[in-house]
Amino acid sequence: LDAAQSEEPDVVFLDIEMPEMTGFELAERLWEVRPQLQIVFVTAYDDYAIKAFEVNALDYLLKPVLPSRLSVTIDRIVKGSLTKPAAVVSRTEDEQEPITLCCLQSLHYRENGEPKHFPWKTLKAPELFAYLIYYRGKTVSKQTLMDLLWPVHDPHKAVTQLHTAIYQIRKMIRMCGLDARIHYHDESYRLELAGKLDVEKWEDRLSKAPEVMPDTLSTHQSIMDVYEGDFLADHRYVWAEPEQERLRLLWLEHVQSVAACHVE
Repeated sequence: LDAAQSEEPDVVFLDIEMPEMTGFELAERLWEVRPQLQIVFVTAYDDYAIKAFEVNALDYLLKPVLPSRLSVTIDRIVKGSLTKPAAVVSRTEDEQEPITLCCLQSLHYRENGEPKHFPWKTLKAPELFAYLIYYRGKTVSKQTLMDLLWPVHDPHKAVTQLHTAIYQIRKMIRMCGLDARIHYHDESYRLELAGKLDVEKWEDRLSKAPEVMPDTLSTHQSIMDVYEGDFLADHRYVWAEPEQERLRLLWLEHVQSVAACHVE
């Protein structure tokens, strides 16, 4: 961990069973130092959901490591280093058309004004992402997340599932070019977002809107148009219901005022 801060590595090979902390925990801390760092897990055990981790980590090697298998990993490292710079350039040059993370009706994002959906491979990763978005800027413990998403799993398996989901989210953030980062500290996670959510933008417009009058109806109609649906309504997350109700009441009060103005 100290070396990663001074030597700036591009790739780290990590064992999983280690003293003081596991390879999964060390990977979390390394990503805090270098978010673009590639991780290759190396272990003598094949019971760590290998196929799932191959989707998220750069690679997953079993001991004893065969030269032929290691060459495959090296090829992946080379291909990854050749493709990363182009993606970074395209995002920095696109400052005029920011990407907006959206939670109204469903979890998605808008790029150049066009709605796009995340290509998730599992069901738990998007719920974990949505939960961290809801508590953005706040610290959420690992135990809270495991109790919420994997309440019937034994602790060891729940930790593995949590790490798998976090890897998927980090990969999705990079792939979609979102200006977001997941921090890990003291057995807890915190999601930091650079921009505002669509729901935050809607609330800002609503709070700053002029009084509802005949000559301001067009402004209020545009505010109504932004509200595409209730908070994460498509996903039916139980923990999201209080926020759904709060926003729905704001919307209803606004719509009633606009309707009353039309009637008058």
